[in-house]
Amino acid sequence: NDHAEGRIPEFIFLDLNMPIMNGFEFLDHFDKLSERIKSQTKVVMVTTSYHHQDRETALNHPHIYGYILKPVSHDQINLLKQDVRSSRVG
Repeated sequence: NDHAEGRIPEFIFLDLNMPIMNGFEFLDHFDKLSERIKSQTKVVMVTTSYHHQDRETALNHPHIYGYILKPVSHDQINLLKQDVRSSRVG
């Protein structure tokens, strides 16, 4: 549903651990959005999880652009902005 025409975010910073749904559950919902939205939005997993399996699962997901450990620095945000043409960051 493209009801927010023209208001597609460039990035979504997605926490792995959220109170109502976790990051992977969010991705299930994100996957149901239009191809236009998915192609214009980069989803970056932001987490405190150092678990190798979480990182691997995230980076193997087709909609995850990057995986960043908290706390997020200004340098990491600037790198994302500069590197939007690459397929993955993290």
